[in-house]
Amino acid sequence: MFMKTALTLCAVLFGASASPCFPADFAATMFDHQVAIASRDNEEKLTIDGRQVHSNRFLLIDNVGLVAGVPFVVVVSSDGGNACPGSPLVVSFPQGAEPRVDEPMDDCRGAASIVVEGDHLLLATEAIPGQPSLRWTWTPGKGFAEADKVAFQPNATMGWDDMKKVGHPSELLGIGPIADTANTMLGEHRQEFESSITGPGTGAFRNGFYIGQACRPHMCTEAEALIAADISARKLYLAWKPAGKKIILRPAIRRWPAPALAALKQWSAKWP
Repeated sequence: MFMKTALTLCAVLFGASASPCFPADFAATMFDHQVAIASRDNEEKLTIDGRQVHSNRFLLIDNVGLVAGVPFVVVVSSDGGNACPGSPLVVSFPQGAEPRVDEPMDDCRGAASIVVEGDHLLLATEAIPGQPSLRWTWTPGKGFAEADKVAFQPNATMGWDDMKKVGHPSELLGIGPIADTANTMLGEHRQEFESSITGPGTGAFRNGFYIGQACRPHMCTEAEALIAADISARKLYLAWKPAGKKIILRPAIRRWPAPALAALKQWSAKWP
């Protein structure tokens, strides 16, 4: 298994058993090469044997392992902010050759999972409403290559009561019956709503209602969405503001109960 291999190598190299096993700034000999991350001029710079190979606002060595007998190191690279997660790059150390650096994929979604499958790494983003899981393979000889996408599927075994466990508002759309209700309400506006509700956001369950809001990455205050869910009535209340347009409501405002209406008024106050 990838994690077991990673932990073993961490322990061998540094006498540690945690994963991620390295702090943001460090210098160490890895696979007969000097690898370091150092902060300078508001950037972190990755060097191998004194040669800079990558830089970004934040760098973190996340894991190490073996693929087809070749050691590799996964480095998460981020430019900061909360709109996009960090993206992985892979540094490999083939025997008798110079270390190879394969730059990260820049898709603003990062990799939710990285696992060893036979002779390659499989990197995959999380499937979210409106967006499939994007997947790549990585091999020591060829680097990154795109793999088949996997469509998002709501969980049909979950129900309305599961909203109590929801954190981010987009997670509501992963609950089968709630997703069905939302899709019926949204109709042709489904993609427009999903593009905002899956972005940076927050939400909480209080007094029988889940209230959550989010915005499209890099477009907060321009394109946003609000969702209110009534657990006892099994009803949804949706609002979204497309970029350059007025707020759209489902259902009409006269049908919004007091808790949902209060959240709507507070959320919409930023657009006088």
